[in-house]
Amino acid sequence: MLQVISIRILRRFFSSIELVVVELVSRGRVVIIAAFGGLGILMLSLVLFANSGQDVLKKVNIDLVGVKVLNVNKIDKRANLEVAFNVTNPLL
Repeated sequence: MLQVISIRILRRFFSSIELVVVELVSRGRVVIIAAFGGLGILMLSLVLFANSGQDVLKKVNIDLVGVKVLNVNKIDKRANLEVAFNVTNPLL
């Protein structure tokens, strides 16, 4: 009997408590801040991933095979060239 009375008192006590929500920052502002934070993390991860293979790229050899002049335009001061490179990767 005593336990039933204490449960009823607790139910009455907790049913009278109402949640009070204090909004310090608007939801729109939080969404915008979270979007920019996510974009910053994405850009940082892309930069770190791009820099992770730099030591392998330094081992690649690029040799100039030849340069051929196709057309010279003296009026516009332009020239069309055909450039050939030989790219070798010693790791493959």
